[in-house]
Amino acid sequence: MTSRLRIGLLAEYPWSEEEMNRGGVIQANYQLVEALSRTDEIDLRVLAPTTRTATTVERRIGHGRIIYYPQPRHDFRFGFYPTLLKLRRMIRDMGIDLVHAQAHPHLIVPAQRAGLPSVVTIHGILRNELPVNKASVSWRHRLAVRTYARVEARYLARLRNVIAITPEIEQIVREVSPRARVFRVDNPIGQHFFELSDNSARPVILFVGWVVHRKGVHVLLEALAGLETTVPGIQIRIAGASDRDPTYVRDLETRFRRSIESGKVVFLGPISQERLYDEMSRCRLFCLPSLAESAPLVISQAMAAGKPIVASRVGGIPHMIADGVTGLLCKPNDSADLVRCLSELLGQPEKLREMGRLGRAVAERRHSFASVSSRTIEVYRVIAGANPRAMDDIGTRGAG
Repeated sequence: MTSRLRIGLLAEYPWSEEEMNRGGVIQANYQLVEALSRTDEIDLRVLAPTTRTATTVERRIGHGRIIYYPQPRHDFRFGFYPTLLKLRRMIRDMGIDLVHAQAHPHLIVPAQRAGLPSVVTIHGILRNELPVNKASVSWRHRLAVRTYARVEARYLARLRNVIAITPEIEQIVREVSPRARVFRVDNPIGQHFFELSDNSARPVILFVGWVVHRKGVHVLLEALAGLETTVPGIQIRIAGASDRDPTYVRDLETRFRRSIESGKVVFLGPISQERLYDEMSRCRLFCLPSLAESAPLVISQAMAAGKPIVASRVGGIPHMIADGVTGLLCKPNDSADLVRCLSELLGQPEKLREMGRLGRAVAERRHSFASVSSRTIEVYRVIAGANPRAMDDIGTRGAG
């Protein structure tokens, strides 16, 4: 019997359910832990920073443990050195065999300097998002973003083992760090999405995400005028926090006041996981008109829910959606092209249902707990030297 590896997973992980609304990465981390903690092939330790406690707090989950530690303040100003020292001690004291860091510089840097076998999951590339990010934010936030971008450039060049969740990220990693070993593993999706029934009684378009310029909410609302005459009863429902860019949100509220007051546009604000299930079940299709993306978890969730998708042809999205098969891809920042795609699908109920059915089958193959956990554990064993022959297989299986 192969010995169990003790894995130190460095990841932002929710302290409570409301923190699940903080974005796709934290949801992806949550689902990965759910998947890995159900297997007894590894000994999982999740090291999660939080501002909710001043002392280390431990919780059990399945065959694993979540260890919350107080997140050092102003960590980025010191090159993440406070976190580096804290995690180095925790990793040493726990007898970790392999370190797996998720997404963020303050976790990736300590993983690279832990002196142990390590792997990094890249969820997005900040440099790709900066050109379209027009948020009106404080100078402190702009300083933090610039610092993160510089740190990103350094750690990308030093990568050795990488889990890429899209072929786009794989290509970028191979360009900036040609010596890195790259494994393709998709994000896992919670099982309940696969079990949702279709309760779409009216033509509802659902958007889920931060209400910010980069997500293209304005493009979706501009498209409404072109849909109203051809799709009776059309409604756009927008779920997500709107506190990152209040200026952008106020502009949306002013420009589209009539549509909001008439109920054709509904801003739901942050919603619970149960509410997300309900909104997914009731929508006719899902739309994400982003100007820049990597691999939006919500697209995978919508596919698992059996919903056809209309999304921008940017970043990793074309690798997630088969254009004309599981959804339609539109030009970014082009409301006329978005109207074309939405009208085409909303006018063909049978095509909508077939796309949803095919999307759910793809999601099951790529994003189920069983699929993602088995591929992730194979990656761990390859890096730890326990199963070197499996590398080529893992590298190709995620694209299915």
